[in-house]
Amino acid sequence: MLKFYYSGAPNPTKVALFLEETGMPYDAIPVDTRKGDQHKPEFLAINPNAKLPAIVDGDVTVFDSSAILLYLAEKSGKFLPAKTDKARGELLSWMFFVSSGVGPYFGQAVHFRNYAPEKIPYATNRYVFEAQRHRVRLSGDNLQLASGFRHARILDGIRREGHAQFH
Repeated sequence: MLKFYYSGAPNPTKVALFLEETGMPYDAIPVDTRKGDQHKPEFLAINPNAKLPAIVDGDVTVFDSSAILLYLAEKSGKFLPAKTDKARGELLSWMFFVSSGVGPYFGQAVHFRNYAPEKIPYATNRYVFEAQRHRVRLSGDNLQLASGFRHARILDGIRREGHAQFH
């Protein structure tokens, strides 16, 4: 059975939502990042980057939420666009837009605005501006990513409403 290593952060939550929506069976394995469990050798063997989420599916190990979502979509055949080059290109473009732009910029904006021990106006302004700029791109039809793949919609919902509960 698929092993899903998670914490309550947004990226693992995206994978949890996907697993629940598809009904794929999995064992949820919590990793306490506040205690630093992601830096223990047994987890580093799964993800040398010491970040969550990660999955182990038999002899396949996948880490990074976007890589996991793509792997699971291809494995399950769900939440994928039509089998055309155009649709696949659209899926990959929006998926990577979210994972390399929206996620990092929103994360840094929240960090510098709310948690940085030293207030640095330049950093706060830069990341808040970029987060807002990316959010504008995620409006209207752009939320329906590549014919039904809802990675950005899920991410947006998580950021607005908190973390999902799962088994």
